Parts: sequence; C-alpha cells; structure tokens
Amino acid sequence: MKKNKWEHEKEFRFLTARIGAYLPTRIQIYKADAVDHLLLGYDISAADQKAIITQIRNLYPPDIPIFKIRNGEGDFLEKERVQ
Repeated sequence: MKKNKWEHEKEFRFLTARIGAYLPTRIQIYKADAVDHLLLGYDISAADQKAIITQIRNLYPPDIPIFKIRNGEGDFLEKERVQ
C-alpha cells in the first residue's frame, strides 16, 4: 500500500502479490477504458521493460502513455515518458 504522504498523487495500484500462488500466471488483463497510463518501476530491467511494452501495445490502444520512474532533483522521483 502507498504511504499517506503520497495520497496527493491519487493513483491506484494493481497488486498481484500472491496471485501466482493460486494461478499459473500473475498476468492480469484490464479493460482498455480502465487504463489511463502505465508506470514502470525504477529498477526494471531492459528486457522486462521491452517485454511489458510489447504486451501493452498488443493488448491496448497505442495512445496509452508509458512512463518509467527516474531520479529527479533532491530526494524526488520523476516519471519520464518512454512511449
């Protein structure tokens, strides 16, 4: 869960923890109108980033923006559009 100090971001996170224990895959598919953008984590590998972007582009309209977290100024993280 997000800490309260980040509440102003008004984001909703889809968590898949422990789903893999009950299903053969942790992949979840959401309706296109439920997805505003995709945010990739700071430490994602290049291979995982490429695989996720490929799947997103196969499943969702091409206008859904994809961002990645990066270091910003000070202690802040920023999102940078990658597609």
